[in-house]
Amino acid sequence: MRQFLIAAALLLWFVPALGQAPGQNRVVAIGDIHGAFDEYVGLLKSAGLINDKLSWSGGRATLVQTGDYTDRGTGVRAVLDLIMRLEREAKGAGGQVVALLGNHEIMNLIGDWRDVTPEICATFTKSDIDDGCAAYRQAMSTGGTYGRWLREKQIAAKVGDSLFMHAGINPARPAPRSIDEVNQQAHTEISRLDQYRQRLVRSQLADSSFTLQQVLDVSAAELRRASEAIAANKADGTPLPELDVPLLREAQALMDIATWSLVDPDGPMWFRGYAQWQEAETAPQVFALLDALKVTRIVVGHTVTPDRKIAARFDGRVYLIDTGMLAAAYKGTPSALEITRASVKPIYSTSGASIPQ
Repeated sequence: MRQFLIAAALLLWFVPALGQAPGQNRVVAIGDIHGAFDEYVGLLKSAGLINDKLSWSGGRATLVQTGDYTDRGTGVRAVLDLIMRLEREAKGAGGQVVALLGNHEIMNLIGDWRDVTPEICATFTKSDIDDGCAAYRQAMSTGGTYGRWLREKQIAAKVGDSLFMHAGINPARPAPRSIDEVNQQAHTEISRLDQYRQRLVRSQLADSSFTLQQVLDVSAAELRRASEAIAANKADGTPLPELDVPLLREAQALMDIATWSLVDPDGPMWFRGYAQWQEAETAPQVFALLDALKVTRIVVGHTVTPDRKIAARFDGRVYLIDTGMLAAAYKGTPSALEITRASVKPIYSTSGASIPQ
């Protein structure tokens, strides 16, 4: 009887694995794209995730994108359109596409368009006489197709036993209570700035095309105007003008935007410690953070690796996957990190061909 129970238990253990569709436990992570559409397509083909028609062929695999689809390269719109379509197709096949936000998506959402080129803008126009960058900003706004889609995305995702982010959580700071907390803070900050910008537009203090710097300048001017009016009232009884106190309160909060997680140089969208820290000195901090979050490893992009190859650090608990895919800017190569139950290994693409490592 005892042997029978052991055999039955083993059967129950192995049946789920035997019954899983091919690719169900396969995760393919890709880092910064920056509008490198052709390179991205070649890499997806090399990874077996799309076919020659650019349709999903990855079955039940999971594709994780760690952000930075936008800026610099001319194929931004084509990249976004492809990822949005693959999301739907992968879901229909039992797979999934997990698209995360990078710092360049955040820059676009909050009005920092310094890396949006005229060539990128031109792909968002309907005619040669349109203002391309106005169309681009509209597309990235709260009412725009791409802006709505991006605002739904997270900045961190746990898939299996791996944590995926664009830059990562700084282990030198107190660990967040959960990955959900990290995502919630980012969404709260995006929403707060969106609502404040809309308040400025309704008050005719700004228009929807204002950059983040222009919004900050308007905010500072309104705070200064209110302060001067209050000082004059106290000094000689000059009547106070009508003050929009909620607006002023939000303007004051915006003066501290440098501390917000979205723009903090050591925050989850910008941190570079996983690529730059000395391992011998900081490994205990990294291991403690990952253990607290109950993950085996963290996979990040954001910082281009020196040799343009995927790098494992901190005893394989950190993987760096930004290998400078946009060759025109970084002279790198398209790459992906494949994670299965059996292994963690890189995939490199050259003219659509996978290069064994």
